[in-house]
Amino acid sequence: QSPVPTPTPVSKLNQSCTQQGEEIESLDIKLVCRLISGNQMKYFQIDATPSLISNPTSPDNLSSCRLPDLRPLPHQPEGTNITYPLTPHFGSVKEGVEKIAVVGFDFADAPGTGSPLTMFGNALKTSNEFFNWYSNGKVTFQFLTYDKWIRVNGSASTYKTSEHFESNGGLTVEEMDKEFYGQASKYLNLDGISAIWFVYPKDIQQLTFNFGSSGGNYGFPSIYGLGPYRYNSYPLVWSYFVHEMLHDQGLQGHSPKAPWMLGVMITENGISEELNSWDELSLDWLTDSEVYCTTKTNLSKVSLELAPVEREQAGLHSVMVKLNDHQVLVIESHRSGPFSPGMPNGIYGLTVQLVDTTKITTWDDDQATSVFIKVSESHPHYPPFGVPIGQGLVLSNGMGLSQAGDGLDMNYFLLEGESITVDGIKIEMKKSGYTDQVTISRDN
Repeated sequence: QSPVPTPTPVSKLNQSCTQQGEEIESLDIKLVCRLISGNQMKYFQIDATPSLISNPTSPDNLSSCRLPDLRPLPHQPEGTNITYPLTPHFGSVKEGVEKIAVVGFDFADAPGTGSPLTMFGNALKTSNEFFNWYSNGKVTFQFLTYDKWIRVNGSASTYKTSEHFESNGGLTVEEMDKEFYGQASKYLNLDGISAIWFVYPKDIQQLTFNFGSSGGNYGFPSIYGLGPYRYNSYPLVWSYFVHEMLHDQGLQGHSPKAPWMLGVMITENGISEELNSWDELSLDWLTDSEVYCTTKTNLSKVSLELAPVEREQAGLHSVMVKLNDHQVLVIESHRSGPFSPGMPNGIYGLTVQLVDTTKITTWDDDQATSVFIKVSESHPHYPPFGVPIGQGLVLSNGMGLSQAGDGLDMNYFLLEGESITVDGIKIEMKKSGYTDQVTISRDN
């Protein structure tokens, strides 16, 4: 919801309010109404200047929170990886620069107009910022762009693919790959590139879904194209390409699934497009300063201050408690930020994720290696927001979001003043503001 300028005094801070997400401004201070324990609501300040956060040192090394992949053999889906260490696909690197060609492909019966680069918007900049932040500078992108449409042979209708990239037209995916790579190489030097990112013409009628071919298939680097079915849904263009490039880092992803609104590896239309800490650990991108790691047996009561995983802020972003040889609890803070542009300021809180490396993640049902634990059954939904644009999406802050039109399920967020005990580990959300203060202990 848009802030409403008003002379409301600053004394409203921490006072009760009645509408989740209501924002007020006074004397350059912005307040937002958020839900707290007991289904009460109060005003929080959301534009505070962050202070330096000092947290205790982890009792265990970061490596202690890594778990072995204990899924039944052979691993299903075939070739997937859910734990450290991961092996990047052909063209992607564990450390260094990845060169990415950015182009537009058109057809004789579906010609493009204008520059295809305009359809990427700020996607190149944000994608690079995402990889630079979450990899702690280990992986950065270098873009090679071509600002005119590149014509490929044949009718657009022969380049049809299905939702999961299978060929659904006259050409096979291998034939499409060969054509896309061959035509792009006429205009750009593709030596040493990691990927080709492309768009189709804005008004194309013959094609619907994304195109995808991961690195190494048919001897080519990865090639990804944004599906025209998304053009009218105000997509976060960067999140599609980042999602696929994380797969090319060797990450299976697609876990945890419920509540289907948190994480770039779950949905490209969620309220948050962050990278969850378990995936970041599997990629070997987390540093000791970003995670408080402890085994259950070594855990002593400790109070910590967590910075949201969506925000480029130094400090602790995750707590991991290793329960046994195949399970770990992952506790994170969430907030609106650069990588959650669709999240309303009224949404905040801690999520508790249970990772179990004996579990498989499937494509077509709710099975997953990790799950977000429902911390409550009684939190009222966050009120619906945005303007409906079809396909179950709403337009909010210039982007298409899923679920927002029905209100968001707050039962996955631990709020200020609440606590939950999971497998003998008590998690208390003591205080929330610009960051979240949490106490972790064994429930003896």
